[in-house]
Amino acid sequence: MSEYIDTSVVVKWFKEGEEHRDQSLQLRDRVINLESEFVMSYYGVMELVRALVKSKYPKKEIEDSYQSIMGLYDIDALKSVGIKEVLNRAKDIVIELNLYASDALHLASAIHQGCHVFWSEDKHHLKDKTRKYMEGYNIEIKSLSQIKI
Repeated sequence: MSEYIDTSVVVKWFKEGEEHRDQSLQLRDRVINLESEFVMSYYGVMELVRALVKSKYPKKEIEDSYQSIMGLYDIDALKSVGIKEVLNRAKDIVIELNLYASDALHLASAIHQGCHVFWSEDKHHLKDKTRKYMEGYNIEIKSLSQIKI
């Protein structure tokens, strides 16, 4: 089974005090232990960097977080999807669901990779309209609250 991880989940791996952080760390452990095929667009790494900069994290911690995620790609714990491969589908999703480009890019990447689960804490992804759209591709959108501690 293939699972997509949105940046809204990954940010919680690095930011203490975040709601559902423990659940996000459980998901991170599954990634590290190669318990499933996990996918995250490289664009998500840049979103992570931006979120940490916006939260005024020290540059060293931002760099360490960046290297940590890139290391997961290096060991194939995370798989990426190129933007060019999903651009047309992302455009269609923006038009169909009225989403931001980055949100549509993540959904299009999950569809392209044939994921079965899409993990997100993003309110745009968790809307009923988005969930129903993704169900059409046999992808279930899940939030971290669905992980039992």
